[in-house]
Amino acid sequence: MKRSILVSGLFFLLTSSSLVASPKDVSLRFELTGCKYDSLAAVLFYGPNPEGKDLEYRVKGASKDGSDWTFSVPDSIYRMTSNLRLRDFMPGGFIRFTLEGHSASLPFVTEESVGMHIKASFVNRDEVKSGTMINDKFRIDKPTPEFTATEIVPASFCIFTDPNNPKKSKEELLQEYLNTIKEHPLSRALVRKAYLSIAKFPDQESLQRVYNAFSTEAQATYYGVMIGKSVPFFKAFQLDVKLINCKTKQQELVLSDFSKPNLLLFSASWCGPCHAAIPLMKQIYKDLGAEINMTYISLDEPDSRPQWYELMEKEQIHWRSMAVEGNLTVRQVRDNYSVTSIPNMTLVLPDKTRKVIDLRNEADKEWLYKLLGK
Repeated sequence: MKRSILVSGLFFLLTSSSLVASPKDVSLRFELTGCKYDSLAAVLFYGPNPEGKDLEYRVKGASKDGSDWTFSVPDSIYRMTSNLRLRDFMPGGFIRFTLEGHSASLPFVTEESVGMHIKASFVNRDEVKSGTMINDKFRIDKPTPEFTATEIVPASFCIFTDPNNPKKSKEELLQEYLNTIKEHPLSRALVRKAYLSIAKFPDQESLQRVYNAFSTEAQATYYGVMIGKSVPFFKAFQLDVKLINCKTKQQELVLSDFSKPNLLLFSASWCGPCHAAIPLMKQIYKDLGAEINMTYISLDEPDSRPQWYELMEKEQIHWRSMAVEGNLTVRQVRDNYSVTSIPNMTLVLPDKTRKVIDLRNEADKEWLYKLLGK
């Protein structure tokens, strides 16, 4: 049941510790022709944290002429960065870089990286009608091969579900992902998306094939290394896990009835987004309760578990709720079901395969209703 390095709920704690121990800073240089600024800040987005939200790192830039800007960023944050924006030249103002008509992502970062140097030319300024946002667009000049466009990453990449074709096989989906990687083997954005979708991979072989499809440069990035470490420890989740029924206080199997799909809802008393999803879960239970087994699984530690019980009573939850007690720890439960953030919604099908879905997403919701003939 233990999966030592596989992505877990401790992702944030693990990566946070690496931020403190950053051995050096990376220099980011932007030569912006056609427009001058009095001030600029770089905002780097990395993460996510346990609730699935990206984190931000903001640093002010330095420039002598208003066009040539440098920013110093800890390499530990730069390695995990998925997106970057230059902003704050005026209230609501930010710079968007483009490459071949698409928004451009950051280049790769490997251990040999000493930073990056971007030359870009001013294209135009777009102002939102409300006047609260100013968008200065720059075109990247002579980009290196490591640059990729963020828009090449399909929303369905590595989620092993096609909302438009629920019957598409695992192999068909996997081949689509491999073809996408073949077209962009250096894509940092694809590596990150694959890493954040590890919980949705059906088996170790699929994860290994996706990892192998990336270039050695991609595998050397932060997210590439994390995928590589996860492959040897990836395995199908245990079916015989027993937790405590919050109502009866008796231990029972989480999964015991495979005559219909099981929807496992991982949550916690302290999780704001989980609370916000309760009305939606109630509606789904009302619509699909007869066709599906719904189970809340609380990831509360002992000190906050009473608050979970109170929440279930206050919200009058009619489907089963379970808590982690006894020999298992919350960490082990997270690892077993590959829960990297909450709310997490894992659908276990009658054939005992699983799909991680997000019913807050209309496409996933429609897919589930369609699957159950609604």
